[in-house]
Amino acid sequence: VLLATEFSDMINELRRNLIIAAVLGVLLIGFATRSLLCAAVVMVPNLFPILFIEASIYFQIGNISVTEVVALTLAFGIAIDNAVHVINVFQGQAAGGLTVRERLRNAVVEVAPALSASTLIICAGTAIGLTSTLPILITICGLIVATLGIALFTNLIILPANILTFGWLHKDRA
Repeated sequence: VLLATEFSDMINELRRNLIIAAVLGVLLIGFATRSLLCAAVVMVPNLFPILFIEASIYFQIGNISVTEVVALTLAFGIAIDNAVHVINVFQGQAAGGLTVRERLRNAVVEVAPALSASTLIICAGTAIGLTSTLPILITICGLIVATLGIALFTNLIILPANILTFGWLHKDRA
């Protein structure tokens, strides 16, 4: 009885905590890089997969379940890790005297194969669950695969575009 009455509140609390965790993760990147601009640049590519999947669920089903929030939380952790790799390699080349565009190209060329391979491996392993007869497992696996695919795209396409758009705004690093 308690679960029936508190279930929607629990899901809303989980969703809220997921968004808070996402924002805190992005702010942590900003703190680690000592740049709020970096946090802003990373925010869209890392929040977009979660918000896109949540919107898709909302328009298809109307509400989100506990398992879907948990799946999104797991996928977000991997997605933000992708952004950390791109930013880390990009910043690691700051002393080389390269332009922002050259550093960004080098960073994407360096990390894209590893990020793509790890995403493919995780998605392939998770996609096995799509053959299950348990509907909840199919849902979780589908959400993880979709979120990781979108996160890979956003971190290899949108994140570099954001960096170029904002010109990294660190003239000392440009």
